[in-house]
Amino acid sequence: ESVYLPSSLTMIDIGTFFKCPKLTSVVFEENSQIKTIENSAFNGCISLKNIIIPKNVELIGPNAFAGCSSLETVTFEGDSQIKTIDNGAFFVCINLKNIIIPKNVESIGEGAFEECLSLETVTFEENSKIKYFGSSIFSKCTSLEKIFIPKTLTSIRGNTFTSCENLNEVLFEEGS
Repeated sequence: ESVYLPSSLTMIDIGTFFKCPKLTSVVFEENSQIKTIENSAFNGCISLKNIIIPKNVELIGPNAFAGCSSLETVTFEGDSQIKTIDNGAFFVCINLKNIIIPKNVESIGEGAFEECLSLETVTFEENSKIKYFGSSIFSKCTSLEKIFIPKTLTSIRGNTFTSCENLNEVLFEEGS
């Protein structure tokens, strides 16, 4: 099952597609005006395999994609305006393998990628504006081996890398 979202939408509200187990595809019309994907908007959509986040999205709310256990790829459109990936946004997305954090992201909330068991790489775009890591954001990402932290980061909360059994290298950008 697919859903097609017209470019005129400016937000996907709280729980809009909460626990839609047959939802496999979300297509945003070209030039999408969506700025916010609210709390639990796609939470529990266990058949959703990939998502392309439109460039005008500024906020992915708490638990927006939590429990999307088949989600393998999250792609942000070029020139992404996203500033916040909120608490638990991708919590327990157990098949998510890689994530590229757009340069305009300033804050990643508590547990945003917690228990993403297949997550191997996290990449921050060049000239990243990241300032804040909430607690436990990569906790229990048992496949994560290495991460490069941009020099703009000023706060790392507790338990950020708890139970990352294969993490063997955390590199901080020169000038950190």
